[in-house]
Amino acid sequence: ENNIVRALVAKINNNSSIDGEIVAYNGAYELDKDGNKVLTNNPDHSDYDVVEPNKDRYLIIESTVDGEKGKFLGEMLVIDNENKSLLDKNNDLSVEGTDDIRLEIFEEEVFVTGGMLAPMIDNIKTESGSNSFTQYKEKLDLFAKTLSDLSASYIENIDETYVYGENASSIHQDSAEKIDIGLFTGGTVESLTFYSSMVNTLSQEKLDYLASIQWKDDIDFDGTGENNTSFSKFYQTLRVDIADDRETIIFKKESQTAVTEAMNTTYDKLTKVDKDTEMVELIKFQAAYEANAKMITIVDEMLQTILGMKR
Repeated sequence: ENNIVRALVAKINNNSSIDGEIVAYNGAYELDKDGNKVLTNNPDHSDYDVVEPNKDRYLIIESTVDGEKGKFLGEMLVIDNENKSLLDKNNDLSVEGTDDIRLEIFEEEVFVTGGMLAPMIDNIKTESGSNSFTQYKEKLDLFAKTLSDLSASYIENIDETYVYGENASSIHQDSAEKIDIGLFTGGTVESLTFYSSMVNTLSQEKLDYLASIQWKDDIDFDGTGENNTSFSKFYQTLRVDIADDRETIIFKKESQTAVTEAMNTTYDKLTKVDKDTEMVELIKFQAAYEANAKMITIVDEMLQTILGMKR
């Protein structure tokens, strides 16, 4: 009756069907300096209640999956013994995950439509077509699709050459001679499946065919026929591209950090006061003032002496 939220948190977090996908909290949490979540019943939390640290607050459910897939649809109904709802729908809140990538100056958004910054900002957004991660995923999917196709079936020609893959075998004039392997299936990395049970059924002829794939250097991954290569070179090129992009981004980040620090230093010199420097300058001005005051006194005494001599 008085711990509905805590009961829901325990029920959700101990549900085996959603274990590892979402997590529930009793109230809001904060992030400490190390990025760890500090719950409301932790003394380090700003809303910590000394009298009743574990009291009911409000239910928060979050996805534990990062990126584009970190979303879920959930509905909840809590009723009492009289079949009356115990949840006030007016207090329900659902937050849609978005990519909030933007450029700000003095906390005001600057809308960039062109120049060098526009593609850089777009490249950060996961829904952007120019995002490098999307391109990496597409290449990996091409790798998985081609691997699945070439290991599915083949036709052996009279001259002991091969017609490689399910797609080529299906449209070949000798398609009836197709030999099925079925070692992999799937057109994407996510759907790629390896059937280990098929290994025991591989004959020497099938093994010979599979062995020849690793030396085949004219595999058409993208269907254009212009970038034919081998599995190893395709994958190696992808890794090199990713490493190169990573090093480029790190270099740009370090360069921009250096520029930012230089600008901050210049700004501080122009707008902020160095106490030590100002104290030295103050002592210098004070000494100069005292010296000038003594000079004025001496000149005044000299004038008084001269005027006295004239009398």
